[in-house]
Amino acid sequence: MFLSDVHCGSLKRHLLVLVFFALGLSVLTPCVSAAQDAKKAFYQTVLDELGKGSVEYTDPVTSWKYSENCSDNCLNPEYEGPKWKSASWGVLWHGRNKSVYFKSNFTVPEKVAGRPVAGSTAYLFVRCEDDAIVYVNGEMTGSSHRDGDAFLAKDVKPGQVLRITMRIRNRNEEGIMVKTAVRYSNLDEIRIRTNEFVERTKALAYFIDDQPDKDKWEEVLNRAASYVDLKAFRAQKDSEYLSSLVTAAKEYSAFKPLLKKYDMYLVGYSHIDPAWLWNLKEGEEVTKNTSQTVLKLMEQYPDFIYCQTQVLGYDWMQKDYPEIFKAIKKRQAEGRWEVTGGTIIEHDSNVPNGESFVRNYLYGKRYFRKEFGKDIIVGWTPDSFGYNWNLPQILKKSGMIGFLTQKLNSNDTVKFPYNLFWWEGADGTKILTYFPVGGYGEAVEGSAMLSQLRTLINRHNLKENFVIFGVGDHGGGVTREHLERAKSLAENPAFPNIHYTSTEGYFKHLNDLARDPQVKVPTWDDELYLQYHRGTYTTQARNKRFNRLGEILLENAEKFS
Repeated sequence: MFLSDVHCGSLKRHLLVLVFFALGLSVLTPCVSAAQDAKKAFYQTVLDELGKGSVEYTDPVTSWKYSENCSDNCLNPEYEGPKWKSASWGVLWHGRNKSVYFKSNFTVPEKVAGRPVAGSTAYLFVRCEDDAIVYVNGEMTGSSHRDGDAFLAKDVKPGQVLRITMRIRNRNEEGIMVKTAVRYSNLDEIRIRTNEFVERTKALAYFIDDQPDKDKWEEVLNRAASYVDLKAFRAQKDSEYLSSLVTAAKEYSAFKPLLKKYDMYLVGYSHIDPAWLWNLKEGEEVTKNTSQTVLKLMEQYPDFIYCQTQVLGYDWMQKDYPEIFKAIKKRQAEGRWEVTGGTIIEHDSNVPNGESFVRNYLYGKRYFRKEFGKDIIVGWTPDSFGYNWNLPQILKKSGMIGFLTQKLNSNDTVKFPYNLFWWEGADGTKILTYFPVGGYGEAVEGSAMLSQLRTLINRHNLKENFVIFGVGDHGGGVTREHLERAKSLAENPAFPNIHYTSTEGYFKHLNDLARDPQVKVPTWDDELYLQYHRGTYTTQARNKRFNRLGEILLENAEKFS
């Protein structure tokens, strides 16, 4: 169908009007922008410039070869395999659960952002959909889930060639490599300390919004920003610039009386569904890669604590990767790797019958006692689609002192009103239950953590925040970025106290807090109903049928045995 001449004439007139309107806007825009800039606080303009500069501290890797028709043989840089195509950022492929292979002979430069990189430890930052496994010279060095760093090499030298190969697997219909870049430890200080100052200032600006004397605190931010040597920053005179950040940060000591009466408790975690849009084999591989990532980071960061649930994942490591299992047990004995949850697998919380729940905890706790010498006392099921009203009784009789989930944060009609409460079951049994405000995959960002703290203060008069950080929903572990941010926040006098904790330790602490009359701990006497995933049980009714049939057959088999 074509436009008539009349329509075309009308269209031309409309286009002319739009052109003149656009021209008018172009004349007005500088005035509007100037007015907006005038309203900006001084510290905000400083943050804008520092934020733009900090993205230059990485070395983009934009030239790759890739193949959609290969096997893990392609991770050997000597293997020619099928014909390779040229690829760069944004390369897209189709097919659920598909693996695509990449390779690049990357040459270490002399400088990045004008700074020498010789002697650095190098990391490959990968942003993709969904999982990347990175090899150097045919040896696996690290993995990344969606967005993270994988180790490349220590003590790199200009001109050194790193033969990088990589497998990216997507779990949905489409996969994409979004971005790859090499980071160097020599640039870590300038990058981390710049980002630290920006993040710290943003976090403080956000927190003082609720303070009655906001103008007074904003003046402190402006005074601190005035000490930042932007001329040295632009000229890459790093020692002068970093020294100015130290001077600027001293101004933030004024916030210490305000913020040091609050606490942030952190634990690392990586949510793993053993089988969902993938098979069990892939679930085992994800568990292996996640475990390796965490264990490597524990060598570099001796303070952080990581927790992981589900007997199935540990059993995989024990049977097929005994060295990994041995390393996990070593870290667990040190108190740095926490086994928790107490189940064979993180269960659905509506469909199974009572005996299924009981056996899950019975056999799960039995395994952890046998292999780790540990009785699990915290229930952990963050991703079930609602929770039946009998669970408090089952959890309590399984020896649990607390229960953690977060799924009801997703409710889209009536937001669940509490984060800390006594969940009372149908028989009157109560168990202390905690919903972290930020879910189970936090990024350790100061402003977000302060926002969550405000929620807990307002809801429960709770002067602390429990932060579960890491990359999950298909494994991944925690990243260097998470741990570096935690480190900088811990050293920040103008931020609440940072503590690494285990979930068991934190729930023991919560049970003590719940007896404090100043802390508001209401009682919820009902099921925990998830609105967001309405109808999922009905549309997958055959799963309910198969589950029930399995329960009947297991019970009969047990009787006959």
